Order: sequence, then structure tokens, then C-alpha cells
Amino acid sequence: MRASRVSERIQYDRPHIHTVSRLTEVSREYKMPLCLTFIDLKKAFDTVETEAVLEALGTQGVPTQYIRIFRELYCIFTTRISPFFDDITIDVRRGVRQGDTVSPKLFTATLEDVMRRLEWDNMGVRVDGRLLHHLRFADDIVLIISNISQAERILADFDDACGKIGLQLNLTKTKTDGSRMPHSRSTERPSPNAPATYF
Repeated sequence: MRASRVSERIQYDRPHIHTVSRLTEVSREYKMPLCLTFIDLKKAFDTVETEAVLEALGTQGVPTQYIRIFRELYCIFTTRISPFFDDITIDVRRGVRQGDTVSPKLFTATLEDVMRRLEWDNMGVRVDGRLLHHLRFADDIVLIISNISQAERILADFDDACGKIGLQLNLTKTKTDGSRMPHSRSTERPSPNAPATYF
């Protein structure tokens, strides 16, 4: 895939365009295999489980008093619906508050916790002596790998880890570019439980 076409195909991953463009340029120049999977999560900020958020804050060293404040805020987080003019209050145990300035940070901390638990130490592509296996900016995620079997594995690993905290992959928008892989092929739809999809 030519670098000039990156921005056309991955509009939702704007924060990563420069890095991904550079990776594809180097891959083409040195004839190195490269497989990129652009992840789209279904309503990520609305579905992440509250307990997963609070646990992530704890494992990343956030002081207990702040975690207690967030717990109290989210424990009284409710929504009200009025079917047939009868008010019903429902406890909300998922999602971070939309529009709250701290919400992106809470979500990022939770996703960081997910990534730390994945055993990807020997996966990715080598950049300046270190293995790079993903890029993240809030809920924009790119998985980076150098062979198809590993690409399928890390996608399945990531999907499984996300499922444990209430997140789901949007399979119609998650895309894999294997154009820098030998003998790449094309199918229509990606799935963590099936062969990767190429465009």
C-alpha cells in the first residue's frame, strides 16, 4: 500500500497516519513484510465496564482517595427512562461519562491495563532496536506485525481481552492491510476467529 493512500483508507486513524506512512515506506524500501490491523471498537466509551476502569487506575498507581472519588461518582451514575409515562431509574454500570474531560484519560488507562496483560513481548516489527506491536490514541488502535499467523493471533488475543472488560470489535470497520505480505489475498470481512482480511 503506497503511503499516499493511507489517509484515504483509514480516515478514523488520523493520529497514526504519519507513523503508519513511515512504516509502509520503510517496508517497501527494504522489502520487509508488514501487516497492519486497524481496530474499530463498538461504542467504546459507552461500553467499557466501570469495575475495569477502577481496577486499571489501581494497578497504575492512582492514589486510593482518587479511586474512591471515581467509585462514588460512578456508583450513583443512573439514567431515567419513561415508558408509558412511568419513570424508571436504571443503574449504569458501563461506560465513562461523555463530555467529561477526564473520560478519555480513564478509557486510555483501562486500555493500557489490557495491553499490559497481553503476552506480545516477542511480536511486532523492530524499530530502533525495540519491537513495536501497536499504536494507540484513545480508541484508535493499530496492530503491527510482520507475519500473517501472528497477525491472526494478536487480533484474537486483543478481541478476547477486550471482551473481558465489555468492549467489542466492530468487524465491519476493523481492517487489515497485508499488502506488504508475500502472497496476500483479499476477502471481505475480518474476524479474530477466522483468517485475516486484506484490502
